Amino acid sequence: MLAILFTAALAAASALAPRPKTPLDYPPRVSGAAFTLIANVTSSPPNRLFNPNNWALTAERVGAGQYAIVLSPTVPGTRVGNRLAELRIGYGTGEIGMGIGIGLRDPYAKLFPPVGMQSGTFIVCHVENPTYGRPEYPVYWAIEGVSIVEENCEGITLLAQCAPLPEIVGEQELGIVKAPVACYEDVKGIDWSKW
Repeated sequence: MLAILFTAALAAASALAPRPKTPLDYPPRVSGAAFTLIANVTSSPPNRLFNPNNWALTAERVGAGQYAIVLSPTVPGTRVGNRLAELRIGYGTGEIGMGIGIGLRDPYAKLFPPVGMQSGTFIVCHVENPTYGRPEYPVYWAIEGVSIVEENCEGITLLAQCAPLPEIVGEQELGIVKAPVACYEDVKGIDWSKW
């Protein structure tokens, strides 16, 4: 009798224990040759000024030979392969090697910072009265516990959405390597309540 009670208690406890997540617990991914980075809002201020959900990451000229990384509701920026060798986040002086990766780091097909970079999150801010050199929706890397995130900013994750491979002029001369990348067919179409 004691063995039956012990077995029943063990079965009840195992039913209540959380099960580890599997690849089926995340939005389905496919493989593509090119991708566009799409914003998915992860944190918003109480008095939300704008909604950058499903906007595309692109670059905006801010000076002679200088570009800022920005979000745009209308202009997609397509990337080739699974690495962004030179992506400037904010107005920093150095290039940061970043890429799209899934696996040990994270099960989502999203932009990740390089190993060793200080922990943080991407944010997009709304700049009032934008001008040349001062874009309206710049994207920054906010370092956890160091960066002060203003009320006009929102935390975002940049997800890879598959895109058609653009024609690359001088591909052979430039030594461009095309590599498949994990991406989503339609980020906007993901029902996040299921995941």
